[in-house]
Amino acid sequence: MNYVGGKARYGAEIAKIVRSRRRPGQMTREPFCGSCWVSQHLPMPLTCSDSLLPLIQLHRAVQKGWEPPDFVSEDEYSDLREAWQEGENGALIGFVGIAASWGGKWWGGYARGGDRNYVYESKKTLLEKHKHLKDAIFEHRNYKNLLPIGEVIYCDPPYAGTLGYGEIFDHSLFWNTVRQWSQHNTVIVSEYYAPPDFKIICEMSHFAMKGTDKKPTRERLYEIHKH
Repeated sequence: MNYVGGKARYGAEIAKIVRSRRRPGQMTREPFCGSCWVSQHLPMPLTCSDSLLPLIQLHRAVQKGWEPPDFVSEDEYSDLREAWQEGENGALIGFVGIAASWGGKWWGGYARGGDRNYVYESKKTLLEKHKHLKDAIFEHRNYKNLLPIGEVIYCDPPYAGTLGYGEIFDHSLFWNTVRQWSQHNTVIVSEYYAPPDFKIICEMSHFAMKGTDKKPTRERLYEIHKH
């Protein structure tokens, strides 16, 4: 299942670096789990959380054996989006709001692609990922409410200067939170850029569409400088 900001290209590579900084038996945490491109490769015990309730409801439902639909019509998409706007939640809303949306953006417009069935493709990848997430704990929590101690934490927040996830994200607060967490945890952050007190521990390049051209984008993993 694609999700804006998802790490389909290099989730396994990121997880390998997270593993290299983990002690045996140590809790692994991903507070921006999204569609779990990285989570599926992380070691147990693992806690995945996200501030988007229907997304967590979706992951919990799939864990219990629920299967998303193979196809969603544009009318069904519109009805579910209206239900969400009126305050409804649930696994189906969590699935359709991403899987049937263009580019995986939360309710970002119905995805059309000729003969492609984006919903079915998303269903297949989601179920495949959950083969590796049977024992993961899924929590509906905002990262600001977490008080981790002694954990390895991988953060994939909305990137500064990108379209985001439909809400305003306070990047200064996020980096301050990472500084606090880093006092008692190992924290690794995916971003393009970070404040100067953070060091690059890995760089990954890929090509992304920018306007009409494909241009290289350099994604980085950061960790705080420890003196």
